[in-house]
Amino acid sequence: MRDGERKNGRGAVVLYLNARRKRSRAGADPADAREILARVGLNETALTPVVRRTLGALASSRASRRELRAALSRVGALEKLIGEDQPVPVRGRGAFLRELTRIAAFADRYAMPASLVYFDVVAMKQINDCYGHAAGDAVLEEIGRTLLENVRMSDMVGRLGGDEFGVLLMQTDVALAERKGKELAAAIAGRVISCQGTSLTASVALGVYPVAGKESAEEVLAAAARAITSLKGPRTTP
Repeated sequence: MRDGERKNGRGAVVLYLNARRKRSRAGADPADAREILARVGLNETALTPVVRRTLGALASSRASRRELRAALSRVGALEKLIGEDQPVPVRGRGAFLRELTRIAAFADRYAMPASLVYFDVVAMKQINDCYGHAAGDAVLEEIGRTLLENVRMSDMVGRLGGDEFGVLLMQTDVALAERKGKELAAAIAGRVISCQGTSLTASVALGVYPVAGKESAEEVLAAAARAITSLKGPRTTP
């Protein structure tokens, strides 16, 4: 390739782009057109302003897309950690409260019934003390899984504290929610949980409160917790 072609033709384009990409790979901020041209031994007038702007966009677009994908991936991972409780495969308290606030406003505006069922695992400390925290974690996982398997896709399950769960039931008044809460409690009591050679069953106490939009999400949770009635405690099975 002749010198004129190297400076004014495709050769200049290649040098320009390679310089920009090299800088991007090194983790530095993209240099301006004048610095890059100087690095490859070219005069700034070798490329027209329009060409320089176009090539700059092309050179940085690939790095920008990589950075954007990486950022989105990090955001997605953080949202997953924030929105889901681990190891229990349900919503965490923060995500549950946000959704409860949204549904409360919706219910208030459109006069749509919705109810919160609040579950408290009975004698969770006793389970941890007698059988170890691994057994306690297994109990919580099984309760979360049982709740998820026995509600509709439109409903929402969340872990509200160490041994507390909430189920937000859409299009459900308090009377229906009380019946559903008892069904869920029975489903939990019917599960046998195996952990390190020990078979456990667990039970929950429950409280129900309407979601109407006149109270904050925290106030609804507190009211449902006050409405709790106790059921059977945990026990081992033969």
